[in-house]
Amino acid sequence: MVWTFACAPVRSEAPVHPTGVAEPQRREGPSPKKRVLGRPKIDRASFTAADELTLYFSEPISPTAGFDPRQFRLSVGMHYADVGYSATYYYDLAELDDSDRPVAFERIERIDETRLRLVLGTALAADACDAELSESDSDGHESGGIFLHYQDRDAAAIVDADGNRLKDIAAGWVLRGAEEAVYYGRQAHRLLALGPIRCAFAPADAPSVDALAARSSSLRK
Repeated sequence: MVWTFACAPVRSEAPVHPTGVAEPQRREGPSPKKRVLGRPKIDRASFTAADELTLYFSEPISPTAGFDPRQFRLSVGMHYADVGYSATYYYDLAELDDSDRPVAFERIERIDETRLRLVLGTALAADACDAELSESDSDGHESGGIFLHYQDRDAAAIVDADGNRLKDIAAGWVLRGAEEAVYYGRQAHRLLALGPIRCAFAPADAPSVDALAARSSSLRK
């Protein structure tokens, strides 16, 4: 069966005033709302000090009352893939310098409409943002760096002017609260968190990240 439609221009039937002048038409119903841009997104993140992470958002945002900065959490994320084998793993940043204190956010500050500052209770090791961690190896088998995770909670969130919430970012790391997490085989998806995050400051001398490289090698054996 073939359906055929014919279209014709709509005639304007504006009411005519007794003097013969057409009266302006009035719009009925509510005026159209402003276009909603959808959920806010983090365009990028950068360490602007050893204990400060600055987040740059796609639109004006603000944390709701009672927001817990620990809804954000950092990890050292690594992914390794080769023929017939792959692994993805996350570590707490305390592993970088064998610290007993977890590297966690303790304060959140609003810099302006589109930027938030997250303040760490423990400063990063000086070479935590070493470029070697943030780039793939020469064979393209391994990649890693520092990554950001986020858990959206019913009671508190990051919202835009329309009430749209920042969605979860690899939230399992926040929810589990573990010091490390390892995935093999089909579960070894590539790193899903935000990053790798670069440093925009000049760090001082501090412990090396060689222990992380050794741990990475041991997992592939």
